[in-house]
Amino acid sequence: MHAAVTAARAGRAGDAWRYWDSGDQVAKSLAPGYVHPSTMFGRANVDFHQISVTTDLSVSRQALTLADEVDPDAMPSRERRSRLWVEVARGHIQRGDRTAALHVMQIAHEISSETVVYTPAARTAVLDLWREAPRALRPEAGTLAEAVGVATA
Repeated sequence: MHAAVTAARAGRAGDAWRYWDSGDQVAKSLAPGYVHPSTMFGRANVDFHQISVTTDLSVSRQALTLADEVDPDAMPSRERRSRLWVEVARGHIQRGDRTAALHVMQIAHEISSETVVYTPAARTAVLDLWREAPRALRPEAGTLAEAVGVATA
């Protein structure tokens, strides 16, 4: 899954999907509901990474459609649930919908503030929201940016 995300961030779609497909095949071979205790690897994690790969490849409409089909409660940890919402927020930012992105990023922060604070993609999204939020939402975006530790001065 990490190789898939790394390839996607580098814009190598073919490699990203080849790596993701490999992980997907492993997940399909596991018992339903299985989650590896250390790596959180399992079906829900593979689904989360599909959204990440799609978002990193800037195919936001597809990423948001995939996210619509994921049950956040199936995510095996608070960190993964929070990161799911970060990816959804990034998809909304890519589409220019900062209102939705702010709402979703607030959900991510409520689930796991540490995940948002320590994940570079989340911090970047929060900074973007602080800089580009609709005027009426700037106070909320500023509050989130301060909570995450992104400079707002």
